[in-house]
Amino acid sequence: MIFFSPRHVGRAFCAACCFACLLFAPRAAVSSPRQSPPATQDTAKQSRESGPPQRIPRQGAQTTAALDGLVRDATNPNSVIPVPAAVLTLRNIPSAQSGQSGQSGQIFSATSSGEGVFRIFPLPPGHYELRVEAKDYAPFVLSDLELRPNEVMTLEISLVTAAAVEARSRLPRLPELGPALSAEAPPSFGTYREFRHRLDSDPAYIENI
Repeated sequence: MIFFSPRHVGRAFCAACCFACLLFAPRAAVSSPRQSPPATQDTAKQSRESGPPQRIPRQGAQTTAALDGLVRDATNPNSVIPVPAAVLTLRNIPSAQSGQSGQSGQIFSATSSGEGVFRIFPLPPGHYELRVEAKDYAPFVLSDLELRPNEVMTLEISLVTAAAVEARSRLPRLPELGPALSAEAPPSFGTYREFRHRLDSDPAYIENI
């Protein structure tokens, strides 16, 4: 049986402690850099920043108006013959009732499609003069067209051919028609029908501009 004195035990314990310090010291040095936060955290914080609020499409309907419709040939009222490439021009004019000009003189334009369909949106509410012109057709003019907020005005415009207008002009003017129009008044030939409905009643109309 071997007996160790307290002095030998103390030396052995100190040697074991020193060996443990040497063994674990490099691991602590290596693991210490891992405690720093990774560099990708800054970019992650930036990606979480909220962007500007998006405009809800229906909000624009409360302050804007729209004009759409169809341009057709008036030769045969029983059939719809579209007039393609018709140029529609809207000119903002002063309101006779309010006496305010608003954005007087502002002009908007559009061209009818191959099916004679046109659409102008968005438009500031107000009073407008509408002029429609197409090849081989007489011009059509609406001197005062009121467009109201949150409203779509749909027009079905029937144009008269230039040949038909020329044939009519050769006939003597009937007395019951009254005096002839002055040269300053824009000539207008054709007819129209109008329909009105709320702009916000069809969300797809607003979103698909």
